[in-house]
Amino acid sequence: MKQNVFSFFILCYSCFLAISCGENSSVEGQVQDMQIPLELHRFDLKFKETTPEKLHSIKQEYPFFFPEQTPDSIWLAKITDPIQQQLLEEVSKAFPESDSLGTDISHLYAHFAYHFKQQKPPKIYTLTNEVAHDFRVIATDSMWLVALDNYLGPGHDFYKTFPSYIKREKDLRFLMIDLAAAVSELVIPKPKQPYFLSKMVYEGKKIFVQQMLWPHDNTPRQFHFTEDEYRWATENEAQIWRYFIENKLLYSTEKDLAYRFLYPAPFSKFNLEIDQDSPGQIGVFMGFQLVKSYYKNKGEDLQKLLQISAVDLLKEAAYKPKK
Repeated sequence: MKQNVFSFFILCYSCFLAISCGENSSVEGQVQDMQIPLELHRFDLKFKETTPEKLHSIKQEYPFFFPEQTPDSIWLAKITDPIQQQLLEEVSKAFPESDSLGTDISHLYAHFAYHFKQQKPPKIYTLTNEVAHDFRVIATDSMWLVALDNYLGPGHDFYKTFPSYIKREKDLRFLMIDLAAAVSELVIPKPKQPYFLSKMVYEGKKIFVQQMLWPHDNTPRQFHFTEDEYRWATENEAQIWRYFIENKLLYSTEKDLAYRFLYPAPFSKFNLEIDQDSPGQIGVFMGFQLVKSYYKNKGEDLQKLLQISAVDLLKEAAYKPKK
């Protein structure tokens, strides 16, 4: 029965990929040809089954998860801690060993290899991190880490003390988007200029690459927006841009602008009546509009897009917000 359900899921997934490709079917076909199965190392499941007697063995198998400066007493306490055991049990139920996560990650890597000519696949590890939201996904050139305890569903008891705008991101639907966002940081240079514009464009580039790496989710979800929030952003794009210009924010170096418009929040902070209607991180949405305009206007040169400074990008983007 489990095998039938799994086979049915794979069939549905294949159909979903075919439908979602649309006009990019040629690229998607080449990506599919490049896809190779990546081994998914389930450290979370291994640690769940570890006993004090097996601690030495798992430390040898996964040495990078066990810093030398951390005494064994810490790990022995974790092994026997009821809360840790409950966390691992909930993850194992939500993510059985035969689930499709490895297929999805292999597909994302194929997109990465196609667009950025990556030759050596990373090692993929799943783990738990005590629901530390800021570190739910980490990507390096050689290793991708996914903390599965951050994707158990918004209504899970583990998240009951989290604010609502964070709770809703604890959804499995965001896992691949979050991984694509983390991987995008590997190919986008950090901004050298301290302007709000530079930070905004950097975040816009991340969304742009993220969509290339995982094009199988709708646009609102790529921003972590609801449908209503995305509609508000598109309907108010011109007014938001005018606000940034009139208040001389683009070349401002005030650090609080990132908190007001770029970081996760229940809403963006214009200090106006519209605040409660706006989604958080509206500056990320605006950065993406600038990047998209530049890419369309300058001939779709991806490498140039990634390297160009925000100041030069703005000059060449010919950006005209929708009214």
